[in-house]
Amino acid sequence: MISILPLAVLILIVLSAMLAASETALFSMARLEHTREQMSVSVQRALDRLMRRPLESLIVIIGLNEACNIFADCLATIILLAWLGDKWGPIVAAPAMLAIVLLFCVGAFRVPRMIEPKVIRYLLTAPKATRVSP
Repeated sequence: MISILPLAVLILIVLSAMLAASETALFSMARLEHTREQMSVSVQRALDRLMRRPLESLIVIIGLNEACNIFADCLATIILLAWLGDKWGPIVAAPAMLAIVLLFCVGAFRVPRMIEPKVIRYLLTAPKATRVSP
């Protein structure tokens, strides 16, 4: 039973990351009309259906994401309780899962879109420009 739990935690973390990405993508696509025109008709219809009631769509996505995070945290606590014992298991599980969820499930998809595109362009091109110039 314990050997299946790490796989379940991994699946829940991946599912949480996919839900965070879908939230970001859904509300980014709603603003980009020229990109929507390049999509197939069925994808446009599905996006229009989701955007007819954006609050309900957002509530469902965030609710599922939070459920994945809570279940992953509970399962990770069970694993670490079995591995580290009653004293250190919960102490290690809570900060470890918080860091994993924030880094991989939330930050990976929300932070880059908040950064100014000029900053990203500078970070990507500045090292190359300094190597080329004398």
